[in-house]
Amino acid sequence: MSRKTNIAALLLTLGTATSLLACLWDSDTLQMERLRFPGVLEIITGKFVRHSPAYYEWRIGDRKKKLETKPNDPALIDDLAVAYAKLGRPAEGIPLLEEVLKQHPDRYETLSNLGTLLFFANRLDDSKAYIRRALEINPDAHFGREKYQLLLTEYLQQSEKSKAGVMSEEKRFSSHSPIGFANYVLKSTFPTLQEEDGGHEVTNEEKAELAKAVRGLLGMLHFADYHSPILLEALGDLLITGDLQENAGQLAALTFLRAGQTTVDASLNSKFKTMAKHALAGSSEFHNVPEEKVIAILQSKLAPSLAAAETAFTQIEIDERQWIRENVDVDAAFAAKYYDSLEATVTTAKKAVRSEPYERPVEIFPSPKRIIWNFRYRSRCIVFNSRHRRGCSNSMVAATSRRFRDTYQ
Repeated sequence: MSRKTNIAALLLTLGTATSLLACLWDSDTLQMERLRFPGVLEIITGKFVRHSPAYYEWRIGDRKKKLETKPNDPALIDDLAVAYAKLGRPAEGIPLLEEVLKQHPDRYETLSNLGTLLFFANRLDDSKAYIRRALEINPDAHFGREKYQLLLTEYLQQSEKSKAGVMSEEKRFSSHSPIGFANYVLKSTFPTLQEEDGGHEVTNEEKAELAKAVRGLLGMLHFADYHSPILLEALGDLLITGDLQENAGQLAALTFLRAGQTTVDASLNSKFKTMAKHALAGSSEFHNVPEEKVIAILQSKLAPSLAAAETAFTQIEIDERQWIRENVDVDAAFAAKYYDSLEATVTTAKKAVRSEPYERPVEIFPSPKRIIWNFRYRSRCIVFNSRHRRGCSNSMVAATSRRFRDTYQ
């Protein structure tokens, strides 16, 4: 390549250096992320319609009484087993569901419920078997939630959980390349997926798959256990993956922080806090925030939703206890006052965030060290690749971002 071509490439780099660097920072506010991923903040904080423990105790007695006149009714037994699970007693519900399947081996609802109860009882091989059968019968039920439950179970089994306490100790920096559970989802769904030098840039088709996985995880948190650190860690991995302008670093950080808050193990809490900090590495809002203050800021962002969730749940609990005392049909009374569905939670979340005052993004100008570093790399990239009639791919820019991060941050 001629000297003039080299010079032209370098001049082009000078002219675009600042704009290229801007792509390495995420100026999205939490509000913007909530618009892209409605319902996430509400579900991880429990700010959705859900029953109280008093209700599940009532349901156990109610279903047992009804089974006296309708013995072996599979729907009543399913309700009874799920009530046990909601009270933290899945082992009491599992044999009930197994008996139902002896009479109704292809009953989708029972297969799905049994697979879920076995998951939370840590009987993972058995759980996979029943979820696979449920998927064979009804692959699209629950917006495909069982697909991601099965993938999560497989990922959990081959993860570092038994030794490290978390499924992956991989650093959760925002990245084009899929991280943790997100990586497992994509490799399982697209077997031919190959990582390029410097990482794998997520395609539009893969982004659509990850969006479905987010929906699936939200469903599991909503209907099964929103306190589960396993589900929260997996959701955080899905949220942090992808381009800085399309992922949700702050929501991922809050999700990891919530995972830590659900455990009494101090070492695990510390690991999840570290994940939360890493997720914010590319955020302009946290650019100049001292590391020791990051968690406090995140906690302040969680606090309003947690407080609102507690207030709403307290009212539900008051209502359900009153209905139980009055000896009314609690199911009917609840349905008349509340509507419980993932769709309702997401719709309510969308309306809420759109009604909030606009949050102005924090814009920063890159430091001289960043400009010089990026200029040097991009210059070499353009000059070298122009010899081969190639450009600098996004995956190479992603690799650049990681190299800078590891060197200077």
